Amino acid sequence: MIEVVKDKNAQIERLKTILDSYKLIYEREFSFYEISLKIEDLLATEPYLEAEKLAFVYKKMVQENYDVPIITVRKDNRSYVVDGHHRCFSKWLLNQEYILSYEIQNELFKPPWWSKNVLDIPMIKTGEDIEEIKDWATCIDTLEYLRRIHGINFKLIPMKLEVENLIPTQYPQRIIGSRAPSKAPILALKYNESFYIIDGHTRTYYAFKKGERYIDALVLVPAKEVTPGIVLHSKKLGINSIKEFAKMLEMS
Repeated sequence: MIEVVKDKNAQIERLKTILDSYKLIYEREFSFYEISLKIEDLLATEPYLEAEKLAFVYKKMVQENYDVPIITVRKDNRSYVVDGHHRCFSKWLLNQEYILSYEIQNELFKPPWWSKNVLDIPMIKTGEDIEEIKDWATCIDTLEYLRRIHGINFKLIPMKLEVENLIPTQYPQRIIGSRAPSKAPILALKYNESFYIIDGHTRTYYAFKKGERYIDALVLVPAKEVTPGIVLHSKKLGINSIKEFAKMLEMS
């Protein structure tokens, strides 16, 4: 089971443990202070993110307003994350520029030689299969796939999208016999001013049939201008709206 720091009080206890460890290692006392740090400036001390844990933390932030400070160490005017890598990345995905940190000033700290920006460390899959985050983990997997093939980061922003304006990216026959629609947000990609469905065609179809105007979505937004292959694939399909998609499905 994935475990995260429950709240600020629990994080203070973790901070005390780190301070006690530093006292033993460096034979001196260290203090800390609260500071708001720009996420894009933070350096990592872990070599990778766990995709499933990232999905879990991200989901908690979206649905439960989960917000616990990270812990950083300040050395040579640079801040190194020692606790909270997944929180940093999740905050940035949600289009937030800064994160609150309990920062320890420690010029004796020895960061790993490979340390890089916290937004540039890769993701790995641990193989944990947790039903409650299944659809959210799919979003994170897709995010990492796009990040690898395009060499840029994508934000993942919760939005309410107009159902009629969504553009399908697969043939409608593929949803026949699929599992019951999930209640999780669909996954969409923003390209120019259009929104392409990546995951959630069945959810979108049923929302359209019920006459719902809006649907909850997690929207991938590239940090830099890029044309993902799924956009080109969608244009080849020639299905320009969920209305066309539904008509083709009902005729099949």
